[in-house]
Amino acid sequence: MLRKTWGLKLKKETMKLFSSRTLIWILLAVIALLVFINYQALANFFTIEQIKKNNECLAMYVKDHYLFSVLIYIAVFSIIVACGLPLIFPLSLIGGFLYGLIPGLLFATVSCLIGSVFSFIVLRYVISDWVRSWHNERINRFNQQVNKYGYSYLL
Repeated sequence: MLRKTWGLKLKKETMKLFSSRTLIWILLAVIALLVFINYQALANFFTIEQIKKNNECLAMYVKDHYLFSVLIYIAVFSIIVACGLPLIFPLSLIGGFLYGLIPGLLFATVSCLIGSVFSFIVLRYVISDWVRSWHNERINRFNQQVNKYGYSYLL
């Protein structure tokens, strides 16, 4: 079965990047990593107070390795946005603290965009078949309502 998306024809096998078993393992690995960070007292290391204490060291590192630090910041921020963790505000503050107002704002915005696009792609092409198998009747009913009363859903 072929699905047309943005002018591209993609096979169903191409769209399914991960099996549901692989997604469960990835989710368990992320949870295990978060538990590990919490129990190893690393959670106390990533606080605003610690960043204030290490201001000179961080400023020196950012000055010496500007591009690398920006890439790491964008990668970490994007992953956190894609996972849906509620850490966007503190990371935006850290970006402003490390890079200044305008560059920090730019890097945070780019990171949010990358994380959101990645999250959309995963939800659209990997998890959509799984959700449809569970809620097919509700989705069909919703699509019929949108086709019939589409203007109301926009308001």
